[in-house]
Amino acid sequence: MKHSNPPCLLTWLLLRISDSLYDPTIVGDYEEIYREMVTKNGVKMARSWYISQVMKSLPMFFANLVFGGVAMFKNYLKLAYRNILRHKRYAFLNILGLAIGLAACLLIASYVILELSYDKMHPSFNRIYRINGLIPFGGEELHNAVVGAPLGPAVEESIPEIEVSIRVLRRSNMPVQVENRDFKETKVFFAEQDLLKVFSVPLVRGDYRSALEAPFTVIIDESLARKYFGKEDPIGKTIRMTLQKTFNFQISGVMKNMPSNTVLKRSLIASFATLDQAYGDALRKWVSWGNITTFVRLIPGADVKTVDSKITALARSYLSEDEKDASYYLQPLRQIYINKTDHGMNNDLDNSGSLTRLHIFSAVALLILLIAAINFINLSTAKISGRLKEVGVRKTCGAMRSHLVKQFLMESLLLTSIAMALGLVLFTLFKPRLDIYLGKHLNLSVLTTPWILPSIAGMILLVGFLAGSYPAFYLSSFQAAVIFRSNVSRGPSKTVLRRILVGIQFFIAGILIVCTLVVFKQVHYSETKDLGFNQNNLILLEIRDAARLKNLDIIKNQILRQTGALAVSSIDNFPNAQNRNISNIRLEGQTEEESKIFQTIETDLDFVPILGLKLEMGRNFEKGRIGDRDTVLINEKAAKSLDLENPIGSFLVRSDKTYQIIGMLEDWNTNSIHSRIFPTVLFLSDETAGELIIRLPSEENQAVISRIKRLMSELTPEQIFDFAYISDLHHQSYDEDRRLASLLISFCLLTVFVACLGIFGLAAYSTEQRTKEIGIRKVLGSSITKIILLFTRSYARWVFTANLLAWPVAYYFVNKWLQSFAFKTKVGFGPFLFAGLITLAVALISVIFQTLKAALAAPVDSLRYE
Repeated sequence: MKHSNPPCLLTWLLLRISDSLYDPTIVGDYEEIYREMVTKNGVKMARSWYISQVMKSLPMFFANLVFGGVAMFKNYLKLAYRNILRHKRYAFLNILGLAIGLAACLLIASYVILELSYDKMHPSFNRIYRINGLIPFGGEELHNAVVGAPLGPAVEESIPEIEVSIRVLRRSNMPVQVENRDFKETKVFFAEQDLLKVFSVPLVRGDYRSALEAPFTVIIDESLARKYFGKEDPIGKTIRMTLQKTFNFQISGVMKNMPSNTVLKRSLIASFATLDQAYGDALRKWVSWGNITTFVRLIPGADVKTVDSKITALARSYLSEDEKDASYYLQPLRQIYINKTDHGMNNDLDNSGSLTRLHIFSAVALLILLIAAINFINLSTAKISGRLKEVGVRKTCGAMRSHLVKQFLMESLLLTSIAMALGLVLFTLFKPRLDIYLGKHLNLSVLTTPWILPSIAGMILLVGFLAGSYPAFYLSSFQAAVIFRSNVSRGPSKTVLRRILVGIQFFIAGILIVCTLVVFKQVHYSETKDLGFNQNNLILLEIRDAARLKNLDIIKNQILRQTGALAVSSIDNFPNAQNRNISNIRLEGQTEEESKIFQTIETDLDFVPILGLKLEMGRNFEKGRIGDRDTVLINEKAAKSLDLENPIGSFLVRSDKTYQIIGMLEDWNTNSIHSRIFPTVLFLSDETAGELIIRLPSEENQAVISRIKRLMSELTPEQIFDFAYISDLHHQSYDEDRRLASLLISFCLLTVFVACLGIFGLAAYSTEQRTKEIGIRKVLGSSITKIILLFTRSYARWVFTANLLAWPVAYYFVNKWLQSFAFKTKVGFGPFLFAGLITLAVALISVIFQTLKAALAAPVDSLRYE
């Protein structure tokens, strides 16, 4: 009969329901009834009845599915929990290793994300740019982050694509006096009023529309307000700061503490109008190489390249003839911190980021997490592979393969979840410490960062599935009868795979150890390298008032006579870090096109002896020689740049003025060793030098500094006393390198520790599996030493191979990093040998510890082990 069988889809659904209800005969009964009804009542009536029976069965089916699933889930969870308790040591090693790896990865990720998020909190940040100069100089083009002061107002007025411009003058280590208390603010801005409107600088006190309009007004942040005035209201109070001379500034506003991920982060911002009073016409002079940072905000949709050309054309219409080849371009605000300029940026904002550093930390984070995941998978598969008999017993008792798969995966996922949860706890505990160390607030948070929890969930599923897939799909595939045979294969190839994974771990660890040792070696080299001058017991003293009053010689003589200082020298601007004055200089008779870039230092005749510089040939400036005003000293690098074997008597031209070379000095590092030694020319300064270099005695130097302070308060009562040790200025140049080294050391130790956990667990498992073998070998006369050598040989071979493979990779990366230094330490073979010894020692100690315990046990106990 054509419709004697019920519809296939309904029959399939009924089969699923009957399986759930454990009553498979119900399908046959329903089919018989269906055929009878087709004969008696027709197909339509039979189908209606059949459909109604299926629909009546669905509620019970779904109830069984839900409650049965929950019951099975609870059962799997209970079994997983019991297995974890039964194997506490392995569970602990597994959980701890993965948790540490996750926490370290999150800590590094939070730092990298912060570095990449700079200045994205400002409204319309994608329309804000900084005007940079591209200045031809001695055959090169220099990128310059500061421009002439008149450029900002001119482009705002003349170029319709520019909505607003903001000018900023940066000051570092600004001395501040509050009610006879002296402070020093490391970063200070003098900025125009529109800064508060264009950038997100919210005021909690004061009017943002006028807080920076009047001269000698200043706004401070909440932290600075508490430091200066405690709980008092700071509005209207006065502080003192020194520009050309010392002025009183009135506090007109209090701003919220700026976030750490902005290049504008300053605790103190003074009005730009103050500079008109302090410097006068100097701010109205058009120059290609100025000292003002200028930001602009473009209209929506403006073409940046078009604006670049308009700015260049406008500036060239005002510049002098010898500066008209300068050009200008806009740099996006979001790229200022992570500078995209290939050739470096002169006069950039402080503490710029480094893409190289971010790449290093990102790679370290991924490698630590990879090691932790390999550890977890290795230990999980090693331990669970010993449960083959358990699989056989469960199958004998009626367990289906799907049930075993679910159970093993559940155990793996539970362990992974516990490890991830512990990792989040560790991250939360250690993040505040990293904030303090970096001096930045890392914005990453478990609760407020939306991608963390989904990422953790994905990682739990990935790592848990990889770790549980071997026992779930491989071990569960055996038939019970096969499992109980004594010669059944238990996957010996998995032992080789686990050792390969151990080798990968130590390959990664070897790379990190070598890189860390080289970074540490370079930082030590930077701090201890002979710079070519004696920087010990030297201080640098600001003397702006003395320069203005032109009483420099009086102050120098009084310091020598009254304070106990050993020597004093004046200098216009002491070069440190990457800061230097540069000029176009050429030999007499050469054209301007043949000019080259030289670092210039204006100082007095005491500069050479106070620094302990060595004269290669010629003489120093001499007192009483009026003609020395038109003479210069050069260093060896300058002589080579000028192709002069004997430079004494040659003439140099700077700005159409001619100077005779009277002496050549041995090269010395005027700046940090990140940069090469520049060709340097020393000019004789006049009474307008703004700094003093003072040599202190090796003992009682604090007493001498106190006497200098008292003397300066008498001679320049309006100036705030401000000094710094030159050695400290030198060491500050390597703060970021030291931070990189210390963080790498920390994460490298974590990497070695996690790898140690893994090999410790594998050695424990391997020893446990071969306990009876150890007993038999001891009975047959094998010594403990031979047993240990037997067990350690294979691990040593893999670790040694891993190091051989890691060394060329590490060499490539450390050489690439060292390229950022003009002076660098020799890599040598030491870091590679040390890394190999460390990894080999860690591996062997872990294996020996476990093997020794089994080897020292009585043979009778070993033979009764199973």
